[in-house]
Amino acid sequence: MRCSFVRLLLPALLLGTLSSTPLRAQGAITGQVIDDASGLAITGATIRIESPSREVVSDRTGRFTIANVPAGTHALVSRYIGFAPVTQTVTVASGATAGVTFRLKAAP
Repeated sequence: MRCSFVRLLLPALLLGTLSSTPLRAQGAITGQVIDDASGLAITGATIRIESPSREVVSDRTGRFTIANVPAGTHALVSRYIGFAPVTQTVTVASGATAGVTFRLKAAP
């Protein structure tokens, strides 16, 4: 009798848990950071997204990816020593990847 009760209760609990936790639509942001003057990739630049708060670093080709970004419009900031920070707004659609290129200029 105990076994049949668990078999009935467990699916109901799981269904209740899943239905009360809405899945947020997500996408990704990919891009590249380059030196505006030379057009060369910038390795090690930081790219920060405020919501959700995350920071990534550009690879040796200046490229970066931020995964699991909630769908919507987000502000991204790219920084690198000796360059002025650049802020761009990016709109991420559910299940899609948004692309952005940061062109950093030498700091005055």
